[in-house]
Amino acid sequence: GAVGVDSAALTFADELDLEALCGTEGAAVALLDHNVPAPAQAFLAPAVRAVVDHHDDAARFGEARPRVVAPVGSCATLVAEMLLELEGGVEGVNAALRLLLLSAVLVDTANLDASVGRATPRDAAAAEALAAGSDGEGFRAELFAALTEAKYDQSALGVDELLVKDYKQWQTATGVTVGIAGFGVPLGGVAEKEGGVEKLGDAVDAFATRRGLDVLLVMTAFYEGAAGASPFRRQLALAWARGGCGGDPVAAGLLQSLEASEDLVLEDISARSGWPAGCRVFEQRNLKATRKKVAPLMLRHFESSD
Repeated sequence: GAVGVDSAALTFADELDLEALCGTEGAAVALLDHNVPAPAQAFLAPAVRAVVDHHDDAARFGEARPRVVAPVGSCATLVAEMLLELEGGVEGVNAALRLLLLSAVLVDTANLDASVGRATPRDAAAAEALAAGSDGEGFRAELFAALTEAKYDQSALGVDELLVKDYKQWQTATGVTVGIAGFGVPLGGVAEKEGGVEKLGDAVDAFATRRGLDVLLVMTAFYEGAAGASPFRRQLALAWARGGCGGDPVAAGLLQSLEASEDLVLEDISARSGWPAGCRVFEQRNLKATRKKVAPLMLRHFESSD
């Protein structure tokens, strides 16, 4: 690829016995883009030595060094700041690494678009430094267009692959296990990919059951047509609940809180969603509200219902 990385050389968490590795002498873990291990990886906690993240601070691992948790648009911004300081400026960072970091900053902040509401001055400064030597805005725009097209082309992914693509899971203060899956395909087209509504329901049920969930939310973000050149939309769905989407009191209480939130502005489109009966599907009118906004709302709901 453009940065000379062979995709076959990438290693993923499910290819390693992380628990065994953490049990070895001298094991050290750095949490990047999250500041608390996922429930399924709670065994990592004793080995955490560094934290770099841009989500809400859970105030754990105070002895970690470095421990950088700051409200920027992209975690890559924080990594870039640290690297630039360590190397004494942009000249000390190789071009491939700069391109990788810049790509992450642009994707996370929609090319520093102020109307999206994610970019901060620190993101802009990091992007400017990482793009040094290029023609600035023109280079960034071209790179962002290519990244956006690749990001939203998920046509080859099946339902299980979509659900796991950008998935996070929480154990709430009341012991409820909630997963939020994010992908870039309209919810109305997912059943077609799986071969019908019934098969979609079976696939979602299997996914949630394997992970021991009580509630599964799905969030999608996509362009109606050409990526970056057509209207952008967000949708949110209660895709699964242990007691059934239509009659689970835990899920019902959570949905009530989300529907009441002025941060999301949800419009119920369940009747025309193409999802199994009982699922609640919404058009999300506040396009700035990403999972970083929904997850804290969800956690606060369960804290207040304790």
